[in-house]
Amino acid sequence: MSTSTASQEDASGTSSSMTRTALRQNKLVISAPDTVPRLTGSEPLLETIQGSAELLEQLKPSFTTQHSLQAIGLSGRQLPLLTKDETILPYLFNAAGVRYVQPHPNGDASQRILLLNVPSSSPTPQVVLSAIAKHNLQLVPSFTLELGYDHLSSDQVLEALLPKTIVDTDGVPTGFTIVGHIAHLNLLDVYLPYRFLVGHVILSKHAGTLRTVVNKLDSIDTEFRFFQMELLAGEEDYTARVSESDCVFEFDFRSVYWNSRLHAEHMRLIRKCRPNQVLADVMAGVGPFAVPAAKRGTWVLANDLNPSSYQSLIKNGRVNKVLLEEEGRKREVDGGLVATCMDGREFVRWSMEETWKRGFAGKRLKIALSSTGKSMLHDKTATPLKQQTFPASPSPPLQPHQIDTSTANSSTTS
Repeated sequence: MSTSTASQEDASGTSSSMTRTALRQNKLVISAPDTVPRLTGSEPLLETIQGSAELLEQLKPSFTTQHSLQAIGLSGRQLPLLTKDETILPYLFNAAGVRYVQPHPNGDASQRILLLNVPSSSPTPQVVLSAIAKHNLQLVPSFTLELGYDHLSSDQVLEALLPKTIVDTDGVPTGFTIVGHIAHLNLLDVYLPYRFLVGHVILSKHAGTLRTVVNKLDSIDTEFRFFQMELLAGEEDYTARVSESDCVFEFDFRSVYWNSRLHAEHMRLIRKCRPNQVLADVMAGVGPFAVPAAKRGTWVLANDLNPSSYQSLIKNGRVNKVLLEEEGRKREVDGGLVATCMDGREFVRWSMEETWKRGFAGKRLKIALSSTGKSMLHDKTATPLKQQTFPASPSPPLQPHQIDTSTANSSTTS
């Protein structure tokens, strides 16, 4: 495994005004050793999930290399003397995933070493020797640092394992979408022989957040628009739990449509929603737009033809405390969500009729406004600067048989 970095200028030429951030902005790049065996695609273990997991475990030791570096020995109390010294910072072993402060090899718990980006076979920089003499520290001429699989990204691992012809032509397949604990890939055909290995590499590099890795298959349900998927690695658990727009959503990722990339557009529209408004969402899915809108006081009629989406919509409405479960309740409150499962055209007609029949409760809403005029309705800690009262929604127009004809005739005559 090799390391490389930008050239470091001599301390004598370093500007005293240079910040610590600028001094340490060029991190060392750790790369896989050339001795890692590349796959051909014909390995029998690649054909199954379990086999690919075993193959990856067999290959991990080939990523291990040892580096002999110089270091500075000091006590824990002396660390600030050098970690804040701008003349020393450029020489520290500054690499992602590797701490340049390490326990002292002598086993003394009160002692530490500062790793230097200086091989044991190279001369010690004069600025380092000066700092050691100034603070009465110790030079450790040789410290063995072991780097391996855990210090590399998924890109670097796959770049070392996949055939060079694929890497040079198509790169490595590390782009994916995260939905809860699920990583969703859309692999090109050229990667399919290695798909289970790719899944295990990605899972190992995101063990804290991911538990399941799947690949999208070509077939898409033409009626409900969700796609078929194949498990690549991890648990066979497809029930995703996602936090979005100050709401929580739970759904079976295999049987509903969910697109995390629409979050920004959802938020743009949600911010336009106000109390006493009516919103009809013909294809609401599991509620990423409908549920947050209802939470803002809008009366939302949400529909989806997919039974799985409909059940998740009801559950998410209930969990986020906006579902209007009692038929009569929607006449008593301004806002909330009513869920339906019907054809879109039928829903449009039904929503118009339902809106006409609803008869808003017409309660007067008091909304605290800040000095900028922005609503502070949900900010319970804010101090209202003024109160604005919104009138009740207008009643439906009178039907022809309800019009006072005598009044109409007299006004016409005059």
